[in-house]
Amino acid sequence: MSNRKLAFAVLMIIISIATAGTVGASSPGQGGYATIRHSMADVASLQPLDGTAKATITFNPRITHPVVVGQDRDRRGADIYVTAISCPEEYTFWEIRFIRVFCCGRVILIPILQRTTIYVPDPIDMRPGRWSFDARLSDESRQWISGELSRRHPGAKIVHPYWDLSRTRHFRILQSGYIHGMCYKVVMEATRVPFADPGTYVVEASFVTRGTHFTPPPGHLIIFYPPRLSTPPKHFSDKKNLHVWMLDESLVK
Repeated sequence: MSNRKLAFAVLMIIISIATAGTVGASSPGQGGYATIRHSMADVASLQPLDGTAKATITFNPRITHPVVVGQDRDRRGADIYVTAISCPEEYTFWEIRFIRVFCCGRVILIPILQRTTIYVPDPIDMRPGRWSFDARLSDESRQWISGELSRRHPGAKIVHPYWDLSRTRHFRILQSGYIHGMCYKVVMEATRVPFADPGTYVVEASFVTRGTHFTPPPGHLIIFYPPRLSTPPKHFSDKKNLHVWMLDESLVK
């Protein structure tokens, strides 16, 4: 075989390997990252990725009109839930890899330039003081209780306008950890919350992640590093209004 044909054969091998690409995901290892090795369909099934962080508050749909605990014979209260998810950050770099090719009766090593992506987990920081889950009686409702309601019912006053839901009797963290080995998920509930004041409560859940840093995977010969080598902690939250009613009042502000 001529040198020209040999060079052409080697070039075609390099092109075919370099353009094939390998992407996918695996669970974070000791290095704290997931290396991409499967198909794009596998990655898509793990969406949302690339640093998505979101919190969602929901209420028990079977309790459409929670009543102040003083007028509820069962003292049922309200049920509040929150789900928070933080997905990993994506780092893409170019590296040199060597492949063995049998050509012309012998094995030769050929360097190729390969694009590689890793996902670095960004877990939610669950240390005390780094997250919150609370309910506050709105200013409008406070004014209504102190004004219109107290005129209709002398002696009416604000009893318990602020609730740290994480300190209520039936608060629980149902889940805190990785899902699919990639995203970090937290699920909390505060059930049977005995609200004492009627009105609108602003329920809010706030979280922060730990941030990420790019660490070269062991044994990889990197030529072009990612444009950024770290991401700061992400702050994210959700806020919903919860209406708590009185049995003898048709209007609650």
